[in-house]
Amino acid sequence: MSSQINKLLNKASVEARALLQKANINAIPIDVFNIAKYLGIRIIGVEFPNEDMSGLIKQKSNTEIPVIAYNKNDSEHRIRFTIAHEIGHFILHTNNKIFVDSSRIYFRNQVSSKATDIKEIQANKFASELLVPKKFLLRDLEALTSKGINSLKLIIKILSNKYNVSEESMSIRLGKIIY
Repeated sequence: MSSQINKLLNKASVEARALLQKANINAIPIDVFNIAKYLGIRIIGVEFPNEDMSGLIKQKSNTEIPVIAYNKNDSEHRIRFTIAHEIGHFILHTNNKIFVDSSRIYFRNQVSSKATDIKEIQANKFASELLVPKKFLLRDLEALTSKGINSLKLIIKILSNKYNVSEESMSIRLGKIIY
């Protein structure tokens, strides 16, 4: 991975941690709806015409309230990740952090999850750090292992329930932190 990509991914993590600190969030699971409210973002659940589409963020002008739309037919875990992902676009990819060009809409769909576009990779990294903050995860992982819980499958199950994310997401997050 190039140093430029590493810098962009690091920025996503730093910005997610900064947002949690500014919003004074210290409890798990992270409430993405309250974070959006804190940022002045409106959230709506919709039925997209394409079922592969998970969400989008749109703001027509710097005086208009930004809106995140998510696919209300998705699972709770996917909805939470989608909202966190779109908040990532809002924080990382808007001019002066308050304006999205009217010709620009960020979508979350099956293509974006394949991580071929650096902005999508960065928004995914932001969402991951926002929903499962590294400092909390390391603390919780240490607490579980100190209680003698050493089965990775059980650890993933316990932590995914605590953080309200899918077991697959937790497995990926643990893998990236541990290795």
